[in-house]
Amino acid sequence: MAGASPRGGAERRTAQSRYFLLTVAYDGGEYRGWQRQRSGSTVQGELEAVLARVLQQPVAVRGAGRTDAGVHALGQLAAFAAVTRLDAGAIRRALNALLPAAIRVVAADERAAAVDPRRSAWRKTYVYQLHVGELLPPERRRHFVHAGSALDVAAMRAAARLLHGEHDFTSFARAEATRRGAVRRLFAVRVARIPRGVRLFFTGSGFLYNMVRTLAAALVAVGQGRCRPEAVAAMLAAKDRASAPATLPPEGLWLWRVDLRQP
Repeated sequence: MAGASPRGGAERRTAQSRYFLLTVAYDGGEYRGWQRQRSGSTVQGELEAVLARVLQQPVAVRGAGRTDAGVHALGQLAAFAAVTRLDAGAIRRALNALLPAAIRVVAADERAAAVDPRRSAWRKTYVYQLHVGELLPPERRRHFVHAGSALDVAAMRAAARLLHGEHDFTSFARAEATRRGAVRRLFAVRVARIPRGVRLFFTGSGFLYNMVRTLAAALVAVGQGRCRPEAVAAMLAAKDRASAPATLPPEGLWLWRVDLRQP
């Protein structure tokens, strides 16, 4: 027994880290956003705490996007490294047994090398959900934003087409978010009808702080008839935050999907 301990210690010291990538879904209404903070509950903080319990070691998780308080996700990516004998499936099952009900790991994979989901993402899709009707039903209050009793979807689609491509999105983001440049590429902006509402899909190379929620506000203004579709082009050209509508609330926003570059 006395001789076994040094060998076991040497094994731990020489063990190689393994690399894992999780796909995480969460209801952000209960959290102060994705990113860990000194105070308040966050999705990253919950995930790291439970991983530390499962793997019996400190674990640092890197996410693909820093969603704000109240923002949700179906396809957040979270990467970490750990020394463990557990496979990805076992880690996923253990996490879902211990995580709060508002957070679920929907997929887990082992990778051959470390991955940084934020830097490796070449395309992200966000969705903004709008309820259309006289009143916002209580069961939708955490995941939809009320957009009134009617929306002109055809006009919204005409405005959405003007957002495709590479633009300076200064008008649609907080000023501090544009200091390093505000040029981004939107591959697609889609306006989809759903029962009692509309979903706005934004797929792009990257997004500025509050950009999706402000673009959604502009499309809602068009749908409500408060401005014409071509007004969105004028907002882009102005490169002035004051030219675009106020940012919509976080409850309707979802990080839908993240696509990584192939290694």
